[in-house]
Amino acid sequence: MIWILLLCHFIADYPLQTDAIARGKKHVRGLIVHVAIHFITLLVIMVGVLRMDLSLVLPAILALTGLHFAIDTWKNILSNLRPGWVIFTYLQDQVLHVISILVVVSWVGFGTDIPRSSWIIPALSLVWVTHVWFVTERLVTYKSPEYQQWVNGQSWPRMTGRALILSAWFIGSNLWALLVLVVGLFHHWIDLAGPFHSRALLIDISVVLCVVAGLTLIY
Repeated sequence: MIWILLLCHFIADYPLQTDAIARGKKHVRGLIVHVAIHFITLLVIMVGVLRMDLSLVLPAILALTGLHFAIDTWKNILSNLRPGWVIFTYLQDQVLHVISILVVVSWVGFGTDIPRSSWIIPALSLVWVTHVWFVTERLVTYKSPEYQQWVNGQSWPRMTGRALILSAWFIGSNLWALLVLVVGLFHHWIDLAGPFHSRALLIDISVVLCVVAGLTLIY
């Protein structure tokens, strides 16, 4: 259940959160829109896709929605109080969201009536190496505007390259995995240009390896 809720959270907080929504949620109206997206994402994935009983999951969905609003409100307050704490504010926000998921899972007590879908963790991993890392890298490099601008301009080639490299691990130890890995590295190499090419390639490989290490512990 934790993996399902994490997948819902990261989908709504990254791919479904545009720059306009990220700016807008600094105010109450925009924050309501952002939280509504989380609510709908939870509902669609858990009830629509996984066919879970609405009466079983609705308390968790409502609790997470309320907690998300509270956590993001706190993030806005902290940003106003300490505008220089950009990285800390971002990291503590995500830590609090993960903690809220753990608390809700413990509180609701879903029992054994949880779908065992094999695609949940791979999907979560792909979201992590694509959009989650893209946004995270933009934030942690906010003091390097030149590199940050380059990151923004190379977002899709890098996300595609990381997704292909990670996919090779899921395929397994065979010729197809090797082919996907080579395609991923080749795609990364030919689509990226500029002074930060080598740095980006090293970072992206490191990110994928960190996720693979985590997956190895899980599996």
